[in-house]
Amino acid sequence: MLTDSDDQVLCAFCHEPLRAHARFCGKCGHALGDDPEETPGGLPEHQSTGEDVWPLVKPVLVFWVLLLALSGLIGLLGHVTDIGSPIYDLIFQLISTGIILVYVCKDRENLFPLLGNFGPSPKRSFILTGACLVILYVAMGLYFKLLELLGVEFVQYLTDYRSHHWPFWSAVLLIAVLPGVFEELAFRGVIMSRLQRIGSPAEAILLQAILFSVLHMLPAIFISHFFFGLCLGVLRRKTGSLYPAMTVHILWNFYVLLNEMLVQTP
Repeated sequence: MLTDSDDQVLCAFCHEPLRAHARFCGKCGHALGDDPEETPGGLPEHQSTGEDVWPLVKPVLVFWVLLLALSGLIGLLGHVTDIGSPIYDLIFQLISTGIILVYVCKDRENLFPLLGNFGPSPKRSFILTGACLVILYVAMGLYFKLLELLGVEFVQYLTDYRSHHWPFWSAVLLIAVLPGVFEELAFRGVIMSRLQRIGSPAEAILLQAILFSVLHMLPAIFISHFFFGLCLGVLRRKTGSLYPAMTVHILWNFYVLLNEMLVQTP
């Protein structure tokens, strides 16, 4: 731990003031035991190499590969059967939710501080959440407009729901709400928290955004989803909470669905 000129205890990683008797930093989520002065050789964990790093990297890779394999398997199954039923979205969400919850429970000591509130300063978190939504609306809108001009065909999320007579609320639940909650727990939660222990915060934000974009398996949206993951990673870092990122994620997904519904409505 560090102290400032007024003897205020600071987090060794993000240098934010810590509450009295706190076990975790309210902003970055690091356990106080992660103090550079308490690690071997007086170095932060992210400067460790070799055998010290692999035990932290391996669970991240296994976790991500499991989600990637599940996404690929469900997508392949839907393509082979050519049914195009929303049941595949339901199956994917149920299985992926189970996998994510297992890892969340394993990393609960690092993740629970990020789920305690809307951030140490709720007002600041609300402002940052709104700013993030505006940035995404402008940047993503411009990017998708460019893809449209280039003749790229967009995925229509509601087509299968309509053809199989599933209500709109089921699409909101399976495409907006559940991914918004559990993808944040997975990427800005489990993965980003572990990456912060072996690299700098900037490196953790960058890597989780790459893994997030690749998971969606669509080359045309790699850039947009990388930027999306980057913004949510920064938001999580700035607020010290997962709730702002969840809020943005859910609202953005809902906006996409609502926009598709209104455009296709006669």
